[in-house]
Amino acid sequence: MEGHGDLLPLVMIKMIQMLVVFTKLIFAPFPTFLPTLYPQNQMIMRDTYILSACLLLFSICSLAQKPVPGLPVGHGGQITSIAFSSDNRFAVSCGEDGLVKLWELATGRVLKTWHPAKDEIEFRPTLAVAFINQEKEILVGSTSNNPLVAWDYMSEEGHFRIFTDPQAKSQLAVLDFDISKNGNEVLALTNGNELKIWNLKSGKLVKKFPEPAGKMTSVCYGTDSKTAYTGTRKGKVLKWSLKDDGQVEEVKMHDRDVNALSVSKEGKVLSGSIDNTLKLWDAETKDVLKISANAYAPGHSSAFSPDGKHLAYANNENLVIWDIENKVAVDTLTGHARGITEVRYSQNGELLLSGSFDKSLILWEVASGKTVHHLTGYSKMIRQMDFSPDKETACIVHEFSKEITVWNAKKQEGQLQLKGHTADLIAARFSPQGNFLLSSADDKTLIRWDYKKGIQQAASKKLEEAVQDFAISPDERYALTTSYGKTLDLWDMEKMEHIRTLTGHRGKVTSLAFSPDSRFAMSGSNDNSVKIFDLKNGRQVADIPGQADRITPVAFSPSGKYFLSVSCAYSQVEIWNIESKSIAGTFSLEYDAEKPDEKIYCGSKTKAVFSPGGKRFLMTSGKDALLWKMGSPKPVFLRGHADLVKSVAFSANGKVAITGSYDGSMKLWNGLDGSLLATINHLGDADWVAIAPGGLFDASPGAMQNMYFVQGLESIELDQLKELYYEPGLLAMLMGFKEGEPRSVEALGELAMYPEISATIRNNKLHIRLKKRSGGIGKTSVFINGSEVLEDACHGKANCPAIDLDLYKNHFFSADTNLAKNVISIRAYNVGNWLKSPAYERYPFAKSSRGGTTADNDPPGGLSLSFADKPEPSFHAIVIGTSDYAGSDIDLNFPDKDAIAIAETFEKTGKKFFGDRVHITLLTTEATDKNKRPSKGNIRRAFQKTAREATAEDVLLLFLAGHGTTYGSGGQSDFYYLTKDCGKLNLDNADVRNNLCISTDTLTAWLKGIPAKKRVVIMDACHSGKAAKNIGSRDLSGSQKRELERLKDRNGMFVLASSESNQKSWEDQKLRQGLLTYSLLYGLQSRKGVKNNGAVDILCLFQFARDHVPELASGIDEEQTPVLTIPSQEASSFSIGWMDGDINIPLDRANNFISQSMFLDRNKMNDHLLLSKLLDEHLAEDPVEGKLGKMIFADSREAGNAYAIRGLYQVKNGMVSLDGRVFHKGQEIAAFKVENVGADKQRELVRSVVEAVNGEL
Repeated sequence: MEGHGDLLPLVMIKMIQMLVVFTKLIFAPFPTFLPTLYPQNQMIMRDTYILSACLLLFSICSLAQKPVPGLPVGHGGQITSIAFSSDNRFAVSCGEDGLVKLWELATGRVLKTWHPAKDEIEFRPTLAVAFINQEKEILVGSTSNNPLVAWDYMSEEGHFRIFTDPQAKSQLAVLDFDISKNGNEVLALTNGNELKIWNLKSGKLVKKFPEPAGKMTSVCYGTDSKTAYTGTRKGKVLKWSLKDDGQVEEVKMHDRDVNALSVSKEGKVLSGSIDNTLKLWDAETKDVLKISANAYAPGHSSAFSPDGKHLAYANNENLVIWDIENKVAVDTLTGHARGITEVRYSQNGELLLSGSFDKSLILWEVASGKTVHHLTGYSKMIRQMDFSPDKETACIVHEFSKEITVWNAKKQEGQLQLKGHTADLIAARFSPQGNFLLSSADDKTLIRWDYKKGIQQAASKKLEEAVQDFAISPDERYALTTSYGKTLDLWDMEKMEHIRTLTGHRGKVTSLAFSPDSRFAMSGSNDNSVKIFDLKNGRQVADIPGQADRITPVAFSPSGKYFLSVSCAYSQVEIWNIESKSIAGTFSLEYDAEKPDEKIYCGSKTKAVFSPGGKRFLMTSGKDALLWKMGSPKPVFLRGHADLVKSVAFSANGKVAITGSYDGSMKLWNGLDGSLLATINHLGDADWVAIAPGGLFDASPGAMQNMYFVQGLESIELDQLKELYYEPGLLAMLMGFKEGEPRSVEALGELAMYPEISATIRNNKLHIRLKKRSGGIGKTSVFINGSEVLEDACHGKANCPAIDLDLYKNHFFSADTNLAKNVISIRAYNVGNWLKSPAYERYPFAKSSRGGTTADNDPPGGLSLSFADKPEPSFHAIVIGTSDYAGSDIDLNFPDKDAIAIAETFEKTGKKFFGDRVHITLLTTEATDKNKRPSKGNIRRAFQKTAREATAEDVLLLFLAGHGTTYGSGGQSDFYYLTKDCGKLNLDNADVRNNLCISTDTLTAWLKGIPAKKRVVIMDACHSGKAAKNIGSRDLSGSQKRELERLKDRNGMFVLASSESNQKSWEDQKLRQGLLTYSLLYGLQSRKGVKNNGAVDILCLFQFARDHVPELASGIDEEQTPVLTIPSQEASSFSIGWMDGDINIPLDRANNFISQSMFLDRNKMNDHLLLSKLLDEHLAEDPVEGKLGKMIFADSREAGNAYAIRGLYQVKNGMVSLDGRVFHKGQEIAAFKVENVGADKQRELVRSVVEAVNGEL
C-alpha cells in the first residue's frame, strides 16, 4: 500500500512473534498435572490443549479494531446529565433524545453513541450518567424498561449490565442517582418515589427505603455517604440516615420543586428549585445564604468545586462562579444560547462542563474562564423522509424544523432548504410523477413546491386543523388529507383548493391511498375498517369491516389490490385482498422468549411500505426495521440505528431499502438480503456524509472539515486516513446511479497506532516519555505556541533526551498578559511516520489557584524563564521577487515590480501601526547590490537575520513572487520556489533542486526558526507569454496545494496562494502586475480590503483579494481563484498595519487593450487595402494613449474587456472615405470619420485612423 511501506513488516513481525509463542505452547512438553488428574484421557486432553491455544491465538487476532469514520453528531434534545472521567480524558452526557454520548475532551469529538432503551418503540429520555467501577463502565439512568444499566463503553460490542429490583413487578424509571464516595454503590430515585441502593460491581439490590409522604424529585449523598438528601415537590429537603433505614429530618427551603441538590465536603448543602431560587445552607445549623433569585435550576445546574471554595451555578444561559467565603460572584461565563441544565467540575477542579436546553455542552477552563470546546453536533432527528419517483432526490423532514431538506443523491450536490412554513413540519412527499412536492405543517397549511428550483408554487388557505397525513393521486390531480379525525378531505392540486369531505369512518383515519387509475380513494381507520370512495361524487362504494383490534391499515400495495395491516392484539401482520375483503396472507410477530433479539415491536405509529413489485415490504420495529418477503415466515432484521426508526422506503428498482431514524441518520440496505450498504448523515443545512460498513466514505467538502476517524477510544484526524478510505461517488454506486462497485478495505486491518505520550517540565527542561503501541515509535515533534521547534526530539526512543527550553525562550510569549497563553505541544508518530497522535499539550505558565504562575500538573518552579524587557510587537517582512532568471527562457514580467510594491506598501501601513518597529528585507533581481538579489544564499541569510531579531509577539510576512513548481510523484512530491540562478523549469537534476531552488521542507525549516507566532505567507507566481491572453501562466497542481496546506499546518500561519489546483495564475499587461498582487494593493487603496477603522486585518484583506482576483481574471477571458488557508490551531485574524488617507499605494493606472481591428470595403465586402493588418501592426509597435490611458494591442479577435476598432470604407476616384466605430464589451462608445486620403497611401490612412481614435478616446 502506498504510504504504508513500514506497516506491513511491522504487522508481519507481530504475527511471527505470536506464532512463535503459540508454537512453543502447542509443542511444549505436555503439562504434567493434566495426566495426573485425567490419566484415561491424555490424548483428548492434549487435543483440547492444542485447540485452546489455537482459539486463544484466534481471539487475540480478532480483537483488532479498525478505524471508523466519526461525525460531529451531538444530542437531539436538551442535556439531562453529564460527568467527567477522573483523568479529564473523557466526558459522558445524556439527553432528552435518549442517547448517551462519550466525548474526547482533548478534541471535543464524539467517540461513541449508545441508546440504553434497546427494546423501546417510543421516545425515552435518559436522565443520569456517571463513570463507575474504576471508570470501566458508565452507569445510565433512564425512563426506559431497562431504567438502570452499566454500559461497557470500552468494548467494541457495547455490552451492558442491567440493575433490577427482583421483588418489583415492573422496573420503574430512574429519575436521578448519586454515586457513593467510595465508588461502590449507587443511590437511585425512581419515578415510583422509591429510594434504592445497588452494589455497582455485582449489580445486586442492597437496600430499599420506605416511601416518604411527599413526592421526591432529586437525590444526593451526604459528606460521608452515610446520609443522603432528597428534594421534594413542595420545596422540602429530606435528610436520610442510610444506616438506620429511614428519614431523620426535613427542612423547608423552597416554595416549589427542589430539582438540584449537592453537598460539599465541608457539609454545605446547595439546593435549587424551579421557584428560581438557589440556596446555600449549613447542614447542621440550617443557616441559609440565598445565592440567586434568578437561577433557573431544572436539574443539576449547580456544583461545588472539589476544594469546596467555589460553586458554579446556572443563571439562565449564563454560568456564574461564586466565591463561597467572600460571598461574591467572581466570574460569569457566557456561551450557551438557552438555559443551562447541567453543571459539573472535573475532579482536579481545572475544568467545568455545562449542558443546556440548546442541546450542546461547553467545556470551560476554570482559571481563565475561556471556552475550551463547544461540544455540539449538526445532525437532526429525522421525522419523515421520502424519495422522488426516480429515487434520485430525497426530501427529509426533521423533528422541530420549519424547513424541508431536499438533497439529490445522484448528483450529491449541496442540500436545498425549502422555507415557507411558519411552524414545525409534519410531512412532505413527492408527487407520483415527480413534478412537485407537497408538505404540511403545524401552521395548518399545505404548500406545493417546485423542489428542483426551491420555490413555492402554491399554498392552501389556513385550515381548522393541521394535516397529519396525505396521499397524492397517480395522475397528480388530487390529494387526500387527514387530520387524524374521522373524515378525510379531497383537494385539487392545481388550484390548491378543497373539493369535498369524505365521511363514513367512526374512528381516527390512519392511512390513505389512491387506486392506480386515480378514480378511487381508499382509507383505513382505527375503527378497524377500510373504505373506498368514488372521487367523482365522493360516495362510498366499498366497505371492509374488521373485527375489534384487528385491522389497522398501514400501507396499500402498488397495484391497489391489497393493503397491509398490523394487528398488535393478534401479533401478526395481515395482507388483505380488497376485492374479496379477505385476508390473503399473514406474518407472525411472535418470538421465542429465549431469543429476545428476535422480538418485534408494533404500535399505532408503526410504518410500512411495499416494494415496487409488491413482493416485499418494510416495517418499523422500534430502533429496527424489518424486511419481509412474501411467503417467508421470518423477517430480516435491519439493525444499526441508535434511536427509533420513523420512516421506511424502497429505491425505484427495489434493490435498496432505506430507513430514517430519530438518531439523525438514513441507512441504505440491500433490499434483497438486508445487509447494510451505507449510513447517511445530513449535517447542518448544506452538508452530508455517506459511510459504508467497512469504513469507506464519501462526503461534501464542508462535512469533511468536521469529520475524523475513531480507533477504539481515540480520534484520529481525517487527513491522516482520508487517502485510504475516501471513495468519491460511493453513494451513487450503491444506489445504482453510477457504474462500478466500491473497492474493498477489508485487508487494511488494524491501524499501526502511535505511542502514548506523557511529559513533565522540571528545572526548565521538558522531559518526554513514550509508551510504545502497535505502530512502534517514529519521530516525536515539539511545538511551542503552534510552531515546530524540533521535528524529532526522541529519535525513536521511549525515553527522550531532556529538552532545554531556555534555548527556545524567544518562541514563548513574554508579556505578562500573554504568559498563560503559552503552550507546548507534542505529537508522536508511528514507526512509519504516517500516523500521528493528537497534540499533547502542556501550559507551562498556567495560572495557579494559589496565585502566580506554574506549569500545569508539574512541580513548582518547573519553568522559570527570564525574559528581557520586551518592547511592543514588531513587524518583519521578507519580500522576494524574481523576474530575471538565468538565461532568458523563463523570465517573467512583473515579480520584481510586485515585490517592490508590496514592500513599499506594507512598510507604509506598518509604520502607522507598529511605529519604527518595521523591518523589511527586499530581494529582487533588479537590485544593483548583489547581496539584495534572490539567490538561495541571500534568501537563507534573510531568514537567519529575522530569526535573530524576532520574538514570539512579533508579526512575520513572507511574500514570494516568481516561478514555483513541484518535483516528485504522488505523496513524495515537494514544492519548489525557483531562485534567480535557475534557468529552466525542469528539476530532474538533483544539484539544481538542492542548490538553486527552495523546497517546502527547506522553507519550513527556515520559518520554524523565526519565533514570530503571527505569520502570513503570500505566494504569487506566473510564467511569461507574448499575447495578452497567454501572458504569465503557472499551474498549481494538487501536490503543490497539499504542500501549501502542510506548510500552513506545521507553522500555524495564514497562507494565500494565487490559484486553485486546476487553474493557472495570471499576469496582466493591462494592470502591469500579477492579479493577486494587484488585488491586494487595490484592496488597500480602495479601502475595500481593510476594516472600517482603517486596520489592515489580514483575513479581511485576503478575503477581498480572493473575491477580486476572479473578476480581474474574467477581464482577460481566464479563470483564477486564490486559495486561502487559515491555521487550524488558531484561526483568529490580526492586523498588520493601518491605512490612512495620506498613504500613497504604488498602484499604476491600469492599461487598456485594443483587440484586432476589422475594416471592410463597403461595396466589395473585403479589405483589399489591408487596412486591418496595417493598423494592427502599428498599434502593436506604438500603443494608443489618450484620455483612457495607454491602450495596448492584444493579438486576438476577442479579448475580454478589450476595445475594438471597426469600420467601413469606400474608394472613389482614388480617394478613401472611412466611417469608423470604437466598441467596448459589445457596445459602441465612439464614432469617427477619415476622408480624402489617397488609396495608395495606406500608411497615411493608418495614421489618420489612429489620430481620430486618439481624439475620441
